[in-house]
Amino acid sequence: MLSTNRRALTFFLERSIDIVDCFLCAKAAGSGDNLFSFDEELNKLAKRI
Repeated sequence: MLSTNRRALTFFLERSIDIVDCFLCAKAAGSGDNLFSFDEELNKLAKRI
């Protein structure tokens, strides 16, 4: 869980995405789940990781 939190905070610091979205993206990446959002920036981030 700590690595998920660190990853989310890294996303938040590096990009202009809402903190909650960063946590959702990090959690999805850590569990291997797909993430879909109507937020284009979040979808781009989710595809990169």
